[in-house]
Amino acid sequence: MSDLSKEDKFLLEQAFADVKPLKPLQNKQETKHSSKSNPAQVIKKIQRRTRLNQLASVSHSVNRDIANSPSGAISWFDPSLRPQDIQKLKHGHYTHQGMLDLHGMTQDQATQTLNTFLREKLHQGARFVLIIHGKGYNSDAGPILKQRVIEILESFPSLLGFCSALPKDGGTGALYILFKKQRSNNQV
Repeated sequence: MSDLSKEDKFLLEQAFADVKPLKPLQNKQETKHSSKSNPAQVIKKIQRRTRLNQLASVSHSVNRDIANSPSGAISWFDPSLRPQDIQKLKHGHYTHQGMLDLHGMTQDQATQTLNTFLREKLHQGARFVLIIHGKGYNSDAGPILKQRVIEILESFPSLLGFCSALPKDGGTGALYILFKKQRSNNQV
């Protein structure tokens, strides 16, 4: 943590202020997969996560610094977003105004569908949507759709934040997205 600026250290501490360690029995997903995985599968999963970490650390046109944890959870919050709104988003306490499931789509189909969905929801004045991209367990190349969703969100200008969903909504295979409030005439 010594390479971080004071501001980054403060933001990191603020982001993890409410984090509590899981008890070993609570982490069912990890034990479920680790007991069935052979060493080759474990290595593939580590390589996939490494590729995703590298992708998420690259800054794009909107210069969003996306946090990516080793567990696969990702998040980005606009600096103007209040801490209580960040917590509300992380806990999925906003009312869903739309959901999109990208399972089974090709990367091209998912790209077109997601772009259309985001523009429509923004035009409709939605504030909170759920995108389900999957975890990439059935893909030899890893979570391709997750990576593509991150790329699209990095360049989408009307966002206040996004983060991995709660397990009940898809966990690291889904994202909560919070749009900026739109003017009453729905200008984008």
